[in-house]
Amino acid sequence: GVTSGNPISVEGSNVTGGLKTIVASGTGSLSLNPGPNNPSDTNIGNNAQNLVMLQLSLSASSLEDINISSITFTGSGSANEVEDISSVELWLDNNDNGILDGSDTQLNGSLTYSSDNGTVTFNLAPQETILAGTTENWIVVYDLNGNASNSETFQVKLLNNTDVTAQGASSGNPITPTGAPVSGGVMVVSGVPWLSWTGEPNYVSDGLNPEIGTSSTNFTYRVKYTDPNNDPPSYIRVYIDKNGDGDYSDPGEVNNMNEVDPLDTDYTDGKLYTYTTTIPYGPNTDNCSYYFSASDGTYQATGDPTQPINAPDVLATLSITINPNVWAIGVVDANTTTTMSSAQKITVTNDGDTDETFTLLLTDPLGWSSGTNPGNNTYVMSGVFCHATADTPSASDFNESGTEDVITTSTQTATTTKFAYSGGTANGVSVPSSSQRALFLQFKSPTITDQTDEKHIVVTVGCQIP
Repeated sequence: GVTSGNPISVEGSNVTGGLKTIVASGTGSLSLNPGPNNPSDTNIGNNAQNLVMLQLSLSASSLEDINISSITFTGSGSANEVEDISSVELWLDNNDNGILDGSDTQLNGSLTYSSDNGTVTFNLAPQETILAGTTENWIVVYDLNGNASNSETFQVKLLNNTDVTAQGASSGNPITPTGAPVSGGVMVVSGVPWLSWTGEPNYVSDGLNPEIGTSSTNFTYRVKYTDPNNDPPSYIRVYIDKNGDGDYSDPGEVNNMNEVDPLDTDYTDGKLYTYTTTIPYGPNTDNCSYYFSASDGTYQATGDPTQPINAPDVLATLSITINPNVWAIGVVDANTTTTMSSAQKITVTNDGDTDETFTLLLTDPLGWSSGTNPGNNTYVMSGVFCHATADTPSASDFNESGTEDVITTSTQTATTTKFAYSGGTANGVSVPSSSQRALFLQFKSPTITDQTDEKHIVVTVGCQIP
């Protein structure tokens, strides 16, 4: 204290100032590296298509997004880039697998080299943005035209850091990346055979026709085999995942192909092979796939056809037969009810290849109309499905709850309570393939009619997937 000179104890709660966070600012950075699936040195055919030459990883620092407006790649190797390459493309490898597939996004159009061992520059419009703290993998893809000779080589490089034009999205400052040079593997043209699409109608971009069918459809697979050394294939096969379970190891899924022209012995210009089969319908046959495989005894064939394609879709076959197809009711009085006997029942057989639910539809004869109650020139037709041999419904078993079994001129689908015999052991719902149901009909004649001619009433039995 100033007067007492005594020590003073300080009282009160702790007092804390506000928290201040230091936020990094400035210009971001971009690093270049080989991608996780950058191609290694590989033997290739001289007309390889969708050939991935380089996978380049581009990583932005956490400071800011990086906008890339252009990138330049340099070709090298003993092959001639002008004469031997038909196109060069740049793709965003969305799934990072180092393979050009349907998930990837093209970053620019197709380019060509203007000189041997020259460069191609992709001007990106719109520019590609790499978000702060993330990495994108880009792939450079060649299409070869078949002109390169055996043992010639191709390679792609990003030689210099200055081959990338980039800018910080927030700072607006130019970005010079680090990490160059980055190179893809050396691709060596050798006696490797390759497979390609035949180019025939329906086989321009795949190897199957048709691509949708049923169990009775003949699916024909075709492919072209080419070998620069004129070596015949030691084998050429089509692998078909017929049951859609994701593998090719089930019976009938590995198939040797047949020559289209046995007299053709020139494999340097391509030889056609074919295989035709049927595929039984199953629960997963909308997920069938196929690919081709071949070898000249030394090298495995390359090319697009060696990659799986999701096709065909094998759809269910819906089919029924009925026996008999006529119910001769005979002469009846007005306002009477006639119910089928067991001897008159109609047997409905599911001869499709999947479960079916049955439907009923009525077509009125000239001069009469159908209804839910008989009337003047109005009749009622009802039906129930039940076990083919064990059930025999009586007249009182129809429409127990009202009008649920009345057939109309609009298609109606059987349920467990509609067109169903409540005392029966089966109905018209989800009838297994090859199984049968009995259809019993009941006819109620008009209460009065001015018609004297014979009437032909058409009841149409149909089916659908449950």
